Amino acid sequence: MVAVFTTLAGWYYYFYYHYKVPTNPEFRFIDILSISFSAVAGAVILLYETFAWRWFNPRLDFSGEWGFTETQFAIDPTTGEFQPAFDAWGVLTITEDVSSIGIAKGETFIGDGEHKRRFSTWHSMACDLNEDGNQLFAALDHTPVPGGKGGDVKYGIEIFTVTNRQNTWLRKGRPLTMTSEVLHSIERGAKAHRVSVDYIRLPRSLKASQISSQTIRNLRPAPPGQDKPASTPRKAKRRKS
Repeated sequence: MVAVFTTLAGWYYYFYYHYKVPTNPEFRFIDILSISFSAVAGAVILLYETFAWRWFNPRLDFSGEWGFTETQFAIDPTTGEFQPAFDAWGVLTITEDVSSIGIAKGETFIGDGEHKRRFSTWHSMACDLNEDGNQLFAALDHTPVPGGKGGDVKYGIEIFTVTNRQNTWLRKGRPLTMTSEVLHSIERGAKAHRVSVDYIRLPRSLKASQISSQTIRNLRPAPPGQDKPASTPRKAKRRKS
């Protein structure tokens, strides 16, 4: 709007002074062209930095809400190896513009419906993409729910890897699914653990009250060779003679 107003105002004064005050024109034609070019160039840059970068670089567009299911692993003190401890699920919100990306908020839950219980919230302290947009790296700050299973977790490192994208012509599309590995920094004396996570981008039409672990699993595409069976064709009815 500012660019349009500036351009129109410049042309108005150009014609006004050249036709109404021809003996002392304030603007030359080259002046008004310079003003117009600057205004249009500014508008193009603003448009790109606000919206258009997503159209030209969909492979880098991670912004939005993501649902996830995860398995927490705790270290076995007898073997020294990680063993599955419990499963959880949650929602992650990524914010992104042309020059920055970050995890605004993540919430992790156990159970669904009446048994749903949140046991941690978290966000990124630092976040970055690799050059081809296939991996996202985040340093996490956790706020565990007192007395919950995440009570000994404070910081973590999460590495996201894109596993599926939208189909686009001649270029990589927006990320649709990701997997990640999380390594946590914990309090002294607590059991070390890590997390394996599966993410899927949530539709904008999905309301918060509709999100559950089962909803997230249902949104995932079926693995190759395990597509949904086709519906059974109906038998043709005989015509009455």
